[in-house]
Amino acid sequence: MLATSMLCLALAGCVSGPPSATPTASSAVVATPSPAAAPLATPTSTRRLLVTPTPLPTSRVTVALVAHENPILGYRVSLPEEVRRVGSAIVTGNEQTLGYDLYTGRTEAEDRAACLSDAGGQPGVDGYPTLSIRAARNPEALSAEVWATTPRSPGAQPMSTHLLVERTTIDGRETVRLVRDQVTNHDTAGYLIRGNDRVYTLGFESDSIPSRLPRGWLDTVAASFRVIQPAPFPTPTPPPAIAPLDAARELGQRLSRAFAARDVDVIAGLITPQCWLGTVPAVAPGVGVGGSTRAVVPFLAALRESFARSGVAVVVDPTVQVNVQGTGIFRTEQLFVRSDWTASGVTMRIDLFLWDTGGTSYWVSARHDPFPDNPCSDLRVIWGIPSGIGQC
Repeated sequence: MLATSMLCLALAGCVSGPPSATPTASSAVVATPSPAAAPLATPTSTRRLLVTPTPLPTSRVTVALVAHENPILGYRVSLPEEVRRVGSAIVTGNEQTLGYDLYTGRTEAEDRAACLSDAGGQPGVDGYPTLSIRAARNPEALSAEVWATTPRSPGAQPMSTHLLVERTTIDGRETVRLVRDQVTNHDTAGYLIRGNDRVYTLGFESDSIPSRLPRGWLDTVAASFRVIQPAPFPTPTPPPAIAPLDAARELGQRLSRAFAARDVDVIAGLITPQCWLGTVPAVAPGVGVGGSTRAVVPFLAALRESFARSGVAVVVDPTVQVNVQGTGIFRTEQLFVRSDWTASGVTMRIDLFLWDTGGTSYWVSARHDPFPDNPCSDLRVIWGIPSGIGQC
């Protein structure tokens, strides 16, 4: 079956979340938490354990705060007034994930500018990171420590990989603090808080913390976190009138016709409505090399320009293929169609992955063969692959 959670991997903020309580601003003196940390047990190969923890900063900072609440996920948190919610999802039909909220201090203008960048919304050194607050079911009543130090799915790494683990409490709740810096113990990577038969995870979407935020920012946010009585979870959405596989077949046909006609306007209506198209090499060129993104707006502009001068030809086979990952409750089916892109006498294969959102399917990501060596190839230009050799 198609796993609902995969939708939110492909499309951030793709499912409408619950209405939040009206935010209220207040001027408050907030202190970062000063937990009484306890050393953990004997280390294993998958976790680093904090033996002599350094206390968190205790300086008091006066800031204007806004309370944000998600009654369905069951939490309340206070954030600086410039921070706004930019994404929210309630996930039904999943054995673990309940949903998430995304918050940022970026302005709407900054977000619009980011949509034109292939960075996929990841902030630069001076950018404002995206804070995520996620909730997951905890039917086995696992401790926060066990949750952090054991894989959440087969073949996955635990959240504590390459991190120090520190026990603490927030509002009397069992909590784990994950720490990057093993020397100063100030670089907090995230928090796990147990409550309401759930585990809440607080952390940044990016791997690094931009310098724009003061040290201890996440610690201050975590100190304000409160678990509240959750509202009833919404009734699962009825199955769409058209099955996901049938919707993918229809989308494959439409993509095939649109590319054959070189109709970028039609393609624009079939591609993800989000800012970025996910990309991943069919064969990773090296260890640690993963996926990337291509900004949709410049992608469509480059495709239109190349079509206009017959620089590229694209043939899409509308036959839907199925890529199966995982087993049991973690089994997912990724649907895609194959396509061949030809420019300057070179043809490369690109698989177009399709995703159904309540009966409407979109092309959301691509898996590609190695790009041609020609630095000025239309294929490299369309897909935003740097030439590395001057200007084309």
